[in-house]
Amino acid sequence: TYDKVTIEGKLKITNHKSEAVTLRITKTVTGEVVSADADPEVVKIASGLRGVNPRSKLTWEVEVQPGVAESAEVTYRYSFYTR
Repeated sequence: TYDKVTIEGKLKITNHKSEAVTLRITKTVTGEVVSADADPEVVKIASGLRGVNPRSKLTWEVEVQPGVAESAEVTYRYSFYTR
């Protein structure tokens, strides 16, 4: 038997430079992507033949304006099966 677990991750980015920057953020997850904000590119990755959970790579391109008051946030949620 398996239990389904849902994980939520959140990344907050602050730009301390004097000009805007564009970041490429990559996260690999084992499980099914449920939701992700900021419209990431989601690519399925091959997993083993006996694997219960799919694998995916999420890639965001995020522009962050300068200043401590300005920040960007990326949130994602995925679920997977575990014994």
